Amino acid sequence: MAKEFPKIKKKNKGKFTKWVKRNMKGSSTCNAADKVMAAKKGKYSDDVREMANYAKNFGCKTEGKGKNPTAMKEGPMANKFIGELTKARKAGKDSFVVDGKTHKVTK
Repeated sequence: MAKEFPKIKKKNKGKFTKWVKRNMKGSSTCNAADKVMAAKKGKYSDDVREMANYAKNFGCKTEGKGKNPTAMKEGPMANKFIGELTKARKAGKDSFVVDGKTHKVTK
């Protein structure tokens, strides 16, 4: 029987995103998760590494990928992406740019 991935507890929802905003200003949640996991053990606490690992494995899988990029998890990058997508739709544009990457407007 396949194991279900661990559900995040309500009290912990958004905890890593808040940590990123305080400790890695200007970095997206997914980029911060990559940096934390790539750093030597001991640079970040075990709790932060655990949150980063969860974000990498389950929260960052859809960021900017697939047919429905607006299905991203919450976080700075998702908010920026959705904001730019909304502006482009209102302006009737076919594409928009976020962090140097061009994205097509989805209907």
